[in-house]
Amino acid sequence: MTVYAGCIFISTRPAYYCHIHWQIIKCYKALRFTLCSLSLILRAFMKNKTFFPLIILFLAFTLVFFFLHRTFDNTPVDFRVLMGGNCLLFLVGVISSGMNISAMKHKQTQGFLRLVYGAFIFKFFVLAIAAFVYITVFKKMISKPALFGCLGLYFIYTFIEMRSVMKMSKKPNA
Repeated sequence: MTVYAGCIFISTRPAYYCHIHWQIIKCYKALRFTLCSLSLILRAFMKNKTFFPLIILFLAFTLVFFFLHRTFDNTPVDFRVLMGGNCLLFLVGVISSGMNISAMKHKQTQGFLRLVYGAFIFKFFVLAIAAFVYITVFKKMISKPALFGCLGLYFIYTFIEMRSVMKMSKKPNA
């Protein structure tokens, strides 16, 4: 029996097993940090329930990608692209949804249109720049299935965001 860096082993290769142990601890700490920071964000957004479906969708996709990333190892799908796309779409969706909510409260038609079109243009340019940067940096190693997966995520996030804003517009004090 060997004790190495806090790990007890009955093997002749303790460094390999300790490395796996520390990798598991690092993944656990990263997941715990992510969930703690997301719980703070969740508490902040609980005042306005319009963001709640976006948060649930983000957490669901994050957990699916986090726990299934080992299954993506043998496929051409790069889970890091999907995770990055999920995070970017969540952030852009929250900002765009906030702009649409403030547009609903605007008294003048010009202000309403300015905010709605501004939200669309903001989302379009941020995602176009992100895709352009990804394509130029990884010229030969582009994961096309991951890009199409991000496109599917875009459609899902846009549908959920628009549904939430439309529900809010039907309220009498919107």
